[in-house]
Amino acid sequence: MNKEEIYTIRPTRSKLLIVWSILELCTVSLLFAMSFFFLFANSKLIQRGPPAFQLRIQSDSIFAKNTFQLVQQGLKFATYLSNDLNIYINETIPETYLQQIDSNYDNNLYQFNVFGFCRKTQFDKILNCYNGQGINIAACFLQDIGTQLGNLTNQADPSNVSTKLVSFYYNLVDQICSDSDKKLCALQTYNTMSRIVQYLGISSLICLAVTTSTSFFEMIGYCVFAKSLARVFFIVKVISMLVFVFTICILYCIIMVMKNFLTDLITQFQIGTLEFPSIKWITWGVLTLMCLIIVVKRYLIYQSI
Repeated sequence: MNKEEIYTIRPTRSKLLIVWSILELCTVSLLFAMSFFFLFANSKLIQRGPPAFQLRIQSDSIFAKNTFQLVQQGLKFATYLSNDLNIYINETIPETYLQQIDSNYDNNLYQFNVFGFCRKTQFDKILNCYNGQGINIAACFLQDIGTQLGNLTNQADPSNVSTKLVSFYYNLVDQICSDSDKKLCALQTYNTMSRIVQYLGISSLICLAVTTSTSFFEMIGYCVFAKSLARVFFIVKVISMLVFVFTICILYCIIMVMKNFLTDLITQFQIGTLEFPSIKWITWGVLTLMCLIIVVKRYLIYQSI
Protein backbone atom coordinates (compact mmCIF):
# COMPACT_ATOMS: atom_id res chain seq x y z
CA MET A 1 0.00 0.00 0.00
CA ASN A 2 1.56 3.36 -1.03
CA LYS A 3 1.37 6.65 0.83
CA GLU A 4 -1.50 8.03 -1.29
CA GLU A 5 -3.71 5.00 -0.50
CA ILE A 6 -3.04 5.43 3.23
CA TYR A 7 -4.18 9.05 3.15
CA THR A 8 -7.25 8.02 1.18
CA ILE A 9 -8.33 5.23 3.54
CA ARG A 10 -7.73 6.84 6.95
CA PRO A 11 -10.30 9.69 6.65
CA THR A 12 -12.92 7.14 5.56
CA ARG A 13 -12.28 5.00 8.62
CA SER A 14 -12.32 8.09 10.86
CA LYS A 15 -15.69 9.12 9.51
CA LEU A 16 -16.94 5.60 10.07
CA LEU A 17 -15.80 5.74 13.69
CA ILE A 18 -17.53 9.09 14.16
CA VAL A 19 -20.75 7.64 12.77
CA TRP A 20 -20.54 4.69 15.16
CA SER A 21 -19.73 7.04 18.05
CA ILE A 22 -22.87 9.06 17.34
CA LEU A 23 -24.89 5.87 16.93
CA GLU A 24 -23.58 4.56 20.25
CA LEU A 25 -24.41 7.80 22.08
CA CYS A 26 -27.92 7.94 20.61
CA THR A 27 -28.64 4.30 21.45
CA VAL A 28 -27.35 4.54 25.02
CA SER A 29 -29.24 7.82 25.55
CA LEU A 30 -32.40 6.17 24.23
CA LEU A 31 -31.92 3.26 26.64
CA PHE A 32 -31.48 5.69 29.55
CA ALA A 33 -34.61 7.66 28.59
CA MET A 34 -36.65 4.49 28.07
CA SER A 35 -35.47 3.01 31.38
CA PHE A 36 -36.41 6.20 33.19
CA PHE A 37 -39.83 6.08 31.52
CA PHE A 38 -40.37 2.40 32.36
CA LEU A 39 -39.36 2.87 36.01
CA PHE A 40 -41.27 6.11 36.72
CA ALA A 41 -44.40 5.39 34.65
CA ASN A 42 -47.66 5.28 36.63
CA SER A 43 -46.52 7.86 39.17
CA LYS A 44 -47.07 11.59 39.70
CA LEU A 45 -44.06 12.26 37.48
CA ILE A 46 -45.24 10.15 34.51
CA GLN A 47 -48.90 9.15 34.76
CA ARG A 48 -49.06 7.03 31.61
CA GLY A 49 -46.96 4.09 30.55
CA PRO A 50 -46.56 0.32 30.92
CA PRO A 51 -46.91 -0.86 34.55
CA ALA A 52 -44.98 -3.64 36.26
CA PHE A 53 -48.40 -5.20 36.89
CA GLN A 54 -52.02 -4.10 37.14
CA LEU A 55 -55.04 -5.13 39.18
CA ARG A 56 -58.64 -4.75 38.05
CA ILE A 57 -61.06 -4.83 40.99
CA GLN A 58 -64.03 -7.15 40.43
CA SER A 59 -66.42 -8.30 43.16
CA ASP A 60 -68.23 -11.01 41.23
CA SER A 61 -68.52 -13.54 44.06
CA ILE A 62 -70.20 -13.37 47.46
CA PHE A 63 -66.83 -14.00 49.08
CA ALA A 64 -65.35 -10.96 47.31
CA LYS A 65 -68.27 -8.74 48.36
CA ASN A 66 -67.80 -9.86 51.96
CA THR A 67 -64.12 -9.00 51.65
CA PHE A 68 -64.96 -5.49 50.48
CA GLN A 69 -67.41 -5.02 53.34
CA LEU A 70 -64.71 -6.12 55.75
CA VAL A 71 -62.35 -3.54 54.27
CA GLN A 72 -64.92 -0.77 54.75
CA GLN A 73 -65.50 -1.83 58.35
CA GLY A 74 -61.75 -1.73 58.82
CA LEU A 75 -61.70 1.83 57.49
CA LYS A 76 -64.42 2.81 59.92
CA PHE A 77 -62.49 1.24 62.78
CA ALA A 78 -59.35 3.08 61.68
CA THR A 79 -61.04 6.40 62.34
CA TYR A 80 -61.45 5.41 65.99
CA LEU A 81 -57.68 5.00 66.12
CA SER A 82 -57.02 8.36 64.52
CA ASN A 83 -55.67 9.95 67.68
CA ASP A 84 -53.36 7.00 68.27
CA LEU A 85 -52.16 7.35 64.69
CA ASN A 86 -51.65 11.09 65.28
CA ILE A 87 -53.81 11.89 62.25
CA TYR A 88 -56.06 14.30 64.13
CA ILE A 89 -59.45 13.17 62.78
CA ASN A 90 -61.60 14.21 65.69
CA GLU A 91 -64.70 12.26 64.81
CA THR A 92 -65.59 9.03 63.10
CA ILE A 93 -66.43 9.19 59.43
CA PRO A 94 -70.14 8.75 58.63
CA GLU A 95 -71.37 5.93 56.43
CA THR A 96 -72.06 8.38 53.60
CA TYR A 97 -68.39 9.36 53.58
CA LEU A 98 -67.24 5.79 53.60
CA GLN A 99 -69.38 5.11 50.57
CA GLN A 100 -67.52 7.88 48.75
CA ILE A 101 -64.22 6.11 49.27
CA ASP A 102 -64.26 4.12 46.07
CA SER A 103 -60.84 2.50 46.24
CA ASN A 104 -62.46 -0.92 46.04
CA TYR A 105 -65.34 -0.23 43.66
CA ASP A 106 -65.92 -2.61 40.78
CA ASN A 107 -63.81 -2.23 37.65
CA ASN A 108 -61.36 0.27 39.13
CA LEU A 109 -57.97 -0.38 37.59
CA TYR A 110 -54.79 -0.06 39.63
CA GLN A 111 -51.52 0.15 37.72
CA PHE A 112 -48.45 -0.45 39.89
CA ASN A 113 -44.84 0.34 39.08
CA VAL A 114 -41.50 0.66 40.85
CA PHE A 115 -41.83 4.30 41.98
CA GLY A 116 -45.59 4.80 42.14
CA PHE A 117 -49.06 3.72 41.10
CA CYS A 118 -52.22 5.09 39.49
CA ARG A 119 -55.90 4.38 40.02
CA LYS A 120 -58.13 4.54 36.93
CA THR A 121 -61.75 3.97 36.01
CA GLN A 122 -62.84 1.17 33.71
CA PHE A 123 -62.75 3.75 30.88
CA ASP A 124 -59.02 4.42 31.47
CA LYS A 125 -59.60 7.82 33.07
CA ILE A 126 -56.94 8.60 35.69
CA LEU A 127 -58.42 9.27 39.13
CA ASN A 128 -55.23 9.57 41.19
CA CYS A 129 -51.52 8.95 40.81
CA TYR A 130 -49.06 8.66 43.66
CA ASN A 131 -45.34 8.45 44.28
CA GLY A 132 -44.25 5.66 46.59
CA GLN A 133 -43.53 1.95 46.73
CA GLY A 134 -45.70 1.01 43.79
CA ILE A 135 -44.84 -2.70 43.97
CA ASN A 136 -46.26 -2.91 47.51
CA ILE A 137 -50.02 -3.33 46.95
CA ALA A 138 -50.95 -3.15 50.65
CA ALA A 139 -49.07 0.11 51.17
CA CYS A 140 -50.52 1.51 47.93
CA PHE A 141 -54.11 0.83 48.99
CA LEU A 142 -53.47 2.49 52.36
CA GLN A 143 -51.87 5.46 50.65
CA ASP A 144 -54.86 5.86 48.34
CA ILE A 145 -57.41 5.40 51.13
CA GLY A 146 -55.52 7.75 53.45
CA THR A 147 -55.50 10.51 50.86
CA GLN A 148 -59.25 10.12 50.33
CA LEU A 149 -59.84 10.17 54.10
CA GLY A 150 -57.80 13.36 54.33
CA ASN A 151 -59.84 14.98 51.56
CA LEU A 152 -63.19 13.93 53.06
CA THR A 153 -62.25 15.25 56.51
CA ASN A 154 -60.85 18.51 55.09
CA GLN A 155 -57.32 17.98 56.34
CA ALA A 156 -54.84 20.73 55.54
CA ASP A 157 -52.50 18.13 53.98
CA PRO A 158 -54.41 14.98 52.90
CA SER A 159 -51.18 13.22 51.97
CA ASN A 160 -50.10 13.50 55.61
CA VAL A 161 -52.95 11.14 56.55
CA SER A 162 -51.85 8.57 53.99
CA THR A 163 -48.24 8.83 55.13
CA LYS A 164 -49.21 8.11 58.73
CA LEU A 165 -51.45 5.19 57.73
CA VAL A 166 -48.64 3.63 55.70
CA SER A 167 -46.16 4.16 58.54
CA PHE A 168 -48.63 2.57 60.95
CA TYR A 169 -48.93 -0.45 58.64
CA TYR A 170 -45.15 -0.92 58.45
CA ASN A 171 -44.73 -0.56 62.21
CA LEU A 172 -47.60 -2.98 62.88
CA VAL A 173 -46.14 -5.67 60.62
CA ASP A 174 -42.67 -5.23 62.11
CA GLN A 175 -44.07 -5.42 65.64
CA ILE A 176 -46.06 -8.59 64.96
CA CYS A 177 -43.07 -10.29 63.35
CA SER A 178 -40.72 -9.34 66.17
CA ASP A 179 -43.07 -10.80 68.81
CA SER A 180 -43.83 -14.14 67.21
CA ASP A 181 -43.32 -16.25 64.12
CA LYS A 182 -46.53 -16.06 62.12
CA LYS A 183 -47.58 -16.34 58.51
CA LEU A 184 -48.20 -12.60 58.54
CA CYS A 185 -44.41 -12.20 58.62
CA ALA A 186 -44.47 -12.90 54.89
CA LEU A 187 -45.69 -9.31 54.61
CA GLN A 188 -42.45 -8.12 56.20
CA THR A 189 -40.45 -9.90 53.51
CA TYR A 190 -42.82 -8.45 50.91
CA ASN A 191 -42.26 -4.93 52.28
CA THR A 192 -38.48 -5.40 52.21
CA MET A 193 -38.53 -6.64 48.62
CA SER A 194 -40.54 -3.57 47.59
CA ARG A 195 -37.78 -1.35 48.96
CA ILE A 196 -35.06 -3.41 47.29
CA VAL A 197 -36.82 -3.02 43.93
CA GLN A 198 -36.58 0.76 44.25
CA TYR A 199 -32.88 0.62 45.12
CA LEU A 200 -32.29 -1.56 42.07
CA GLY A 201 -34.19 0.89 39.89
CA ILE A 202 -32.05 3.81 41.07
CA SER A 203 -28.86 1.76 40.64
CA SER A 204 -29.78 0.85 37.07
CA LEU A 205 -30.31 4.52 36.15
CA ILE A 206 -26.95 5.47 37.70
CA CYS A 207 -25.23 2.79 35.61
CA LEU A 208 -26.84 4.09 32.43
CA ALA A 209 -25.95 7.68 33.36
CA VAL A 210 -22.31 6.62 33.68
CA THR A 211 -22.45 4.82 30.31
CA THR A 212 -24.09 7.79 28.57
CA SER A 213 -21.63 10.32 30.04
CA THR A 214 -18.64 8.18 29.11
CA SER A 215 -19.90 7.73 25.57
CA PHE A 216 -20.48 11.48 25.22
CA PHE A 217 -17.03 12.50 26.47
CA GLU A 218 -15.35 9.85 24.37
CA MET A 219 -17.13 11.07 21.24
CA ILE A 220 -16.22 14.70 21.98
CA GLY A 221 -12.60 13.75 22.66
CA TYR A 222 -12.27 11.89 19.38
CA CYS A 223 -14.29 14.24 17.13
CA VAL A 224 -12.89 17.52 18.47
CA PHE A 225 -9.41 16.69 19.74
CA ALA A 226 -8.74 13.52 17.71
CA LYS A 227 -7.79 11.78 20.96
CA SER A 228 -9.46 8.96 22.81
CA LEU A 229 -8.71 6.76 25.79
CA ALA A 230 -10.54 4.02 23.96
CA ARG A 231 -9.55 1.11 26.19
CA VAL A 232 -10.36 2.92 29.46
CA PHE A 233 -13.67 4.27 28.18
CA PHE A 234 -14.59 0.88 26.74
CA ILE A 235 -13.96 -0.87 30.06
CA VAL A 236 -16.05 1.72 31.94
CA LYS A 237 -18.94 1.41 29.49
CA VAL A 238 -18.93 -2.39 29.46
CA ILE A 239 -18.75 -2.67 33.25
CA SER A 240 -21.56 -0.14 33.80
CA MET A 241 -23.69 -1.85 31.14
CA LEU A 242 -23.14 -5.28 32.69
CA VAL A 243 -24.04 -3.93 36.14
CA PHE A 244 -27.17 -2.42 34.59
CA VAL A 245 -28.11 -5.79 33.08
CA PHE A 246 -27.46 -7.47 36.43
CA THR A 247 -29.70 -5.03 38.36
CA ILE A 248 -32.51 -5.30 35.83
CA CYS A 249 -32.34 -9.11 35.92
CA ILE A 250 -32.59 -9.10 39.72
CA LEU A 251 -35.45 -6.58 39.55
CA TYR A 252 -37.28 -8.82 37.07
CA CYS A 253 -36.73 -11.93 39.22
CA ILE A 254 -38.03 -10.18 42.35
CA ILE A 255 -41.14 -9.01 40.53
CA MET A 256 -41.75 -12.53 39.23
CA VAL A 257 -41.43 -13.92 42.77
CA MET A 258 -43.88 -11.29 43.99
CA LYS A 259 -46.13 -12.21 41.08
CA ASN A 260 -46.66 -15.70 42.48
CA PHE A 261 -47.35 -14.34 45.97
CA LEU A 262 -49.82 -11.73 44.68
CA THR A 263 -51.54 -14.14 42.31
CA ASP A 264 -52.20 -16.58 45.15
CA LEU A 265 -53.46 -13.75 47.36
CA ILE A 266 -55.80 -12.28 44.73
CA THR A 267 -57.11 -15.75 43.84
CA GLN A 268 -57.74 -16.58 47.48
CA PHE A 269 -59.79 -13.46 48.16
CA GLN A 270 -61.38 -13.35 44.68
CA ILE A 271 -61.25 -9.57 44.45
CA GLY A 272 -60.12 -9.14 40.86
CA THR A 273 -57.71 -10.08 38.10
CA LEU A 274 -53.96 -9.50 38.13
CA GLU A 275 -52.01 -8.92 34.91
CA PHE A 276 -48.27 -8.75 34.26
CA PRO A 277 -47.53 -7.10 30.86
CA SER A 278 -44.40 -8.61 29.32
CA ILE A 279 -43.93 -6.35 26.29
CA LYS A 280 -41.96 -3.77 28.28
CA TRP A 281 -39.46 -6.37 29.48
CA ILE A 282 -38.98 -7.65 25.92
CA THR A 283 -38.43 -4.11 24.60
CA TRP A 284 -36.04 -3.38 27.45
CA GLY A 285 -34.02 -6.52 26.75
CA VAL A 286 -33.79 -5.98 22.98
CA LEU A 287 -32.60 -2.36 23.31
CA THR A 288 -30.07 -3.32 26.00
CA LEU A 289 -28.63 -6.04 23.73
CA MET A 290 -28.39 -3.52 20.88
CA CYS A 291 -26.47 -1.11 23.09
CA LEU A 292 -23.96 -3.77 24.12
CA ILE A 293 -23.40 -4.81 20.50
CA ILE A 294 -22.87 -1.21 19.35
CA VAL A 295 -20.44 -0.45 22.20
CA VAL A 296 -18.33 -3.52 21.33
CA LYS A 297 -18.55 -2.83 17.58
CA ARG A 298 -17.36 0.77 17.98
CA TYR A 299 -14.37 -0.38 20.00
CA LEU A 300 -13.43 -2.99 17.39
CA ILE A 301 -13.63 -0.34 14.66
CA TYR A 302 -11.33 1.92 16.65
CA GLN A 303 -8.87 -0.92 17.13
CA SER A 304 -8.83 -1.62 13.38
CA ILE A 305 -7.88 1.95 12.50
